[in-house]
Parts: sequence; C-alpha cells; structure tokens
Amino acid sequence: MDAVMSPEDGESLASAVIETVRAYQYGGGRSSWGEVRRLTLYFGMDQNDVIVRFEGSDVPTDLNLLKQVRSGHGSERIRAEKLPTGEMLQIRMQCQT
Repeated sequence: MDAVMSPEDGESLASAVIETVRAYQYGGGRSSWGEVRRLTLYFGMDQNDVIVRFEGSDVPTDLNLLKQVRSGHGSERIRAEKLPTGEMLQIRMQCQT
C-alpha cells in the first residue's frame, strides 16, 4: 500500500491539528469555568485531499486563526476553511500522488 503523504507532510498536518485544538482549548467563548465544551474531530479523504474537520461550540473560526494555519506550517498544500454551516472548521492537505 502506498503512503498517502510524506512523513514531513504528516508532521505539518499534525502540527496544524494541534494548533487548532489549542486555539479551541485556550480561546475565548467560555461563559464559566465549569462549562463543559465539546470538540469533535473527523478525519477523512476527499478526492486527493486529507481532511480534518473540527465541530463543536465556539470552534475558533476567526480569520486570524485561519491565516495562521494556512501560513505557519511550511506546506503550501495545507488549507484551512471555515465551513458555511454551523460552527465548523476544516483543514485540507493535498496528498501526494
């Protein structure tokens, strides 16, 4: 079975996922310390892209985070997008062919 992505691209994608989870964890939007927040991650493929979708309340979908994810990982193939429905953020990375 062929690898979907190189180890370097895998590290870049993992770093983008970790950064997004941290932004959710430490970001604003909490109404109280006792509030339970839920974040669900979905991993999948769409044509030639690996997709990681984040769903939950107060998902960090602001433009600054999206720009940071897009530019900070040394790979031109990572894209972050705010989805039009609900509170969802999606990271896409083009796979090697």
